[in-house]
Amino acid sequence: MPDPSLEIAVFKVTEADGFDATQRSVHQQLSTFPGYLESLPLRGRDDAAQRVDLVLWARADAAAEASETGRQDPRFAPFMSAIASVDHFHHYAGATPDALAGLAEGAFVEVAAYAASEATTALQSRAHDALALADGAGARIAGVGAGPERADIIGWTSPEAFSAAPQALVAHDPGLSAFFEGVDTKHVFLLFAPVR
Repeated sequence: MPDPSLEIAVFKVTEADGFDATQRSVHQQLSTFPGYLESLPLRGRDDAAQRVDLVLWARADAAAEASETGRQDPRFAPFMSAIASVDHFHHYAGATPDALAGLAEGAFVEVAAYAASEATTALQSRAHDALALADGAGARIAGVGAGPERADIIGWTSPEAFSAAPQALVAHDPGLSAFFEGVDTKHVFLLFAPVR
Protein backbone atom coordinates (compact mmCIF):
# COMPACT_ATOMS: atom_id res chain seq x y z
CA MET A 1 0.00 0.00 0.00
CA PRO A 2 1.44 3.44 -0.92
CA ASP A 3 2.12 6.05 1.74
CA PRO A 4 -0.88 8.14 2.75
CA SER A 5 -0.79 11.67 1.38
CA LEU A 6 -1.00 14.57 3.84
CA GLU A 7 -2.56 17.62 2.26
CA ILE A 8 -1.52 20.89 3.86
CA ALA A 9 -3.54 23.94 2.86
CA VAL A 10 -2.52 27.24 4.45
CA PHE A 11 -4.86 30.12 3.72
CA LYS A 12 -6.38 33.36 4.97
CA VAL A 13 -10.07 34.10 5.23
CA THR A 14 -11.79 37.42 4.72
CA GLU A 15 -13.75 37.20 7.98
CA ALA A 16 -12.57 35.09 10.92
CA ASP A 17 -15.74 35.52 13.00
CA GLY A 18 -17.94 32.49 12.48
CA PHE A 19 -15.46 30.69 10.23
CA ASP A 20 -14.76 27.93 12.77
CA ALA A 21 -18.16 26.37 12.06
CA THR A 22 -17.61 26.61 8.30
CA GLN A 23 -14.19 24.99 8.58
CA ARG A 24 -15.51 22.16 10.79
CA SER A 25 -18.37 21.57 8.35
CA VAL A 26 -15.94 21.20 5.45
CA HIS A 27 -13.97 18.60 7.38
CA GLN A 28 -17.18 16.69 8.11
CA GLN A 29 -18.01 16.71 4.39
CA LEU A 30 -14.49 15.60 3.46
CA SER A 31 -14.81 12.62 5.80
CA THR A 32 -17.42 11.17 3.42
CA PHE A 33 -15.03 11.19 0.43
CA PRO A 34 -13.35 7.97 -0.77
CA GLY A 35 -9.81 7.67 0.55
CA TYR A 36 -10.29 10.04 3.51
CA LEU A 37 -8.40 8.92 6.62
CA GLU A 38 -8.24 11.80 9.10
CA SER A 39 -8.16 15.60 9.19
CA LEU A 40 -7.54 18.54 11.46
CA PRO A 41 -8.72 22.15 11.00
CA LEU A 42 -6.47 24.81 12.55
CA ARG A 43 -6.76 28.54 13.25
CA GLY A 44 -3.91 30.98 13.76
CA ARG A 45 -2.90 31.58 17.36
CA ASP A 46 -2.16 35.27 16.77
CA ASP A 47 -4.37 35.87 13.73
CA ALA A 48 -7.68 33.98 13.57
CA ALA A 49 -7.96 34.76 9.85
CA GLN A 50 -4.88 32.56 9.24
CA ARG A 51 -6.06 28.95 8.76
CA VAL A 52 -4.70 25.51 7.97
CA ASP A 53 -6.45 22.37 6.83
CA LEU A 54 -4.50 19.15 7.40
CA VAL A 55 -6.20 16.30 5.53
CA LEU A 56 -4.77 12.79 5.32
CA TRP A 57 -5.74 10.76 2.27
CA ALA A 58 -5.09 7.06 1.69
CA ARG A 59 -3.54 7.86 -1.68
CA ALA A 60 -2.45 10.91 -3.66
CA ASP A 61 -5.07 10.23 -6.35
CA ALA A 62 -7.84 10.28 -3.69
CA ALA A 63 -6.63 13.76 -2.68
CA ALA A 64 -6.70 14.94 -6.30
CA GLU A 65 -10.20 13.56 -6.86
CA ALA A 66 -11.50 15.18 -3.66
CA SER A 67 -10.00 18.53 -4.65
CA GLU A 68 -11.67 18.43 -8.05
CA THR A 69 -15.02 17.36 -6.59
CA GLY A 70 -14.83 19.98 -3.85
CA ARG A 71 -14.35 22.83 -6.31
CA GLN A 72 -17.60 21.89 -8.07
CA ASP A 73 -19.68 20.85 -5.03
CA PRO A 74 -22.12 23.57 -3.88
CA ARG A 75 -21.73 22.39 -0.26
CA PHE A 76 -18.21 23.88 -0.33
CA ALA A 77 -19.26 27.25 -1.80
CA PRO A 78 -19.42 29.13 1.55
CA PHE A 79 -15.94 27.85 2.40
CA MET A 80 -14.45 28.69 -0.99
CA SER A 81 -15.98 32.18 -1.07
CA ALA A 82 -14.53 32.99 2.38
CA ILE A 83 -10.92 32.41 1.29
CA ALA A 84 -8.96 35.61 0.74
CA SER A 85 -5.68 33.97 -0.27
CA VAL A 86 -3.95 30.58 -0.38
CA ASP A 87 -0.42 30.80 1.01
CA HIS A 88 0.63 27.16 0.60
CA PHE A 89 -0.91 23.99 -0.80
CA HIS A 90 1.13 20.81 -1.05
CA HIS A 91 1.06 17.07 -0.36
CA TYR A 92 3.54 15.18 1.82
CA ALA A 93 4.32 11.59 2.71
CA GLY A 94 5.18 10.59 6.27
CA ALA A 95 1.91 11.12 8.14
CA THR A 96 -0.32 8.59 9.89
CA PRO A 97 -3.89 8.84 11.18
CA ASP A 98 -2.61 8.30 14.75
CA ALA A 99 -0.18 11.21 14.48
CA LEU A 100 -2.88 13.53 13.15
CA ALA A 101 -5.28 12.44 15.90
CA GLY A 102 -2.52 13.09 18.47
CA LEU A 103 -2.06 16.62 17.16
CA ALA A 104 -5.80 17.24 17.56
CA GLU A 105 -5.53 16.47 21.28
CA GLY A 106 -2.88 19.13 21.93
CA ALA A 107 -3.23 22.81 22.71
CA PHE A 108 -1.09 24.18 19.87
CA VAL A 109 0.21 22.92 16.54
CA GLU A 110 3.31 24.20 14.76
CA VAL A 111 3.08 24.12 10.98
CA ALA A 112 6.39 24.60 9.20
CA ALA A 113 6.56 24.02 5.46
CA TYR A 114 9.72 24.80 3.56
CA ALA A 115 12.10 23.93 0.75
CA ALA A 116 15.56 23.06 1.99
CA SER A 117 19.02 22.05 0.90
CA GLU A 118 19.88 18.37 0.65
CA ALA A 119 21.97 18.60 3.84
CA THR A 120 19.04 20.11 5.72
CA THR A 121 16.51 17.56 4.51
CA ALA A 122 18.88 14.81 5.63
CA LEU A 123 18.73 16.23 9.18
CA GLN A 124 14.92 16.33 9.39
CA SER A 125 14.50 12.89 11.00
CA ARG A 126 17.35 13.63 13.42
CA ALA A 127 15.59 16.83 14.50
CA HIS A 128 12.36 14.91 15.05
CA ASP A 129 14.21 12.32 17.14
CA ALA A 130 15.57 15.15 19.31
CA LEU A 131 12.05 16.53 19.75
CA ALA A 132 11.28 13.48 21.89
CA LEU A 133 13.41 15.16 24.57
CA ALA A 134 12.00 18.68 24.13
CA ASP A 135 9.83 20.06 26.92
CA GLY A 136 6.27 20.53 25.76
CA ALA A 137 6.57 18.65 22.44
CA GLY A 138 3.83 16.19 21.59
CA ALA A 139 2.71 14.36 18.47
CA ARG A 140 4.68 15.16 15.34
CA ILE A 141 4.85 14.54 11.62
CA ALA A 142 7.98 14.80 9.48
CA GLY A 143 6.45 15.40 6.06
CA VAL A 144 8.37 14.66 2.88
CA GLY A 145 7.18 16.36 -0.30
CA ALA A 146 8.47 16.39 -3.85
CA GLY A 147 12.15 17.25 -4.20
CA PRO A 148 13.32 19.61 -1.45
CA GLU A 149 9.84 20.20 0.00
CA ARG A 150 9.49 19.30 3.68
CA ALA A 151 6.96 19.93 6.46
CA ASP A 152 7.25 19.68 10.23
CA ILE A 153 3.94 19.46 12.06
CA ILE A 154 4.46 19.41 15.84
CA GLY A 155 2.11 19.55 18.79
CA TRP A 156 3.08 21.88 21.65
CA THR A 157 1.71 22.44 25.13
CA SER A 158 2.41 26.19 25.02
CA PRO A 159 3.75 29.00 22.82
CA GLU A 160 6.75 29.24 25.17
CA ALA A 161 7.69 25.60 24.55
CA PHE A 162 7.39 26.20 20.79
CA SER A 163 9.62 29.30 20.96
CA ALA A 164 12.29 27.62 23.13
CA ALA A 165 12.57 24.44 21.04
CA PRO A 166 15.16 25.43 18.38
CA GLN A 167 17.69 26.63 20.96
CA ALA A 168 17.03 23.60 23.18
CA LEU A 169 17.46 21.16 20.28
CA VAL A 170 20.76 22.73 19.21
CA ALA A 171 21.99 22.72 22.83
CA HIS A 172 21.23 18.98 22.95
CA ASP A 173 22.68 18.28 19.49
CA PRO A 174 24.90 21.09 18.09
CA GLY A 175 24.87 19.40 14.67
CA LEU A 176 21.23 20.44 14.31
CA SER A 177 22.19 24.10 13.89
CA ALA A 178 22.62 23.28 10.17
CA PHE A 179 18.99 22.13 10.10
CA PHE A 180 17.72 25.51 11.26
CA GLU A 181 20.11 27.43 9.00
CA GLY A 182 19.60 25.41 5.81
CA VAL A 183 16.06 26.41 4.83
CA ASP A 184 16.06 27.92 1.34
CA THR A 185 12.39 28.92 1.14
CA LYS A 186 10.03 29.17 4.10
CA HIS A 187 6.39 28.76 3.01
CA VAL A 188 4.92 28.92 6.51
CA PHE A 189 6.24 28.78 10.07
CA LEU A 190 3.44 29.58 12.48
CA LEU A 191 1.69 28.34 15.57
CA PHE A 192 -1.96 27.32 15.32
CA ALA A 193 -4.67 25.94 17.59
CA PRO A 194 -7.08 23.13 16.70
CA VAL A 195 -10.58 24.28 15.75
CA ARG A 196 -12.88 22.45 18.13
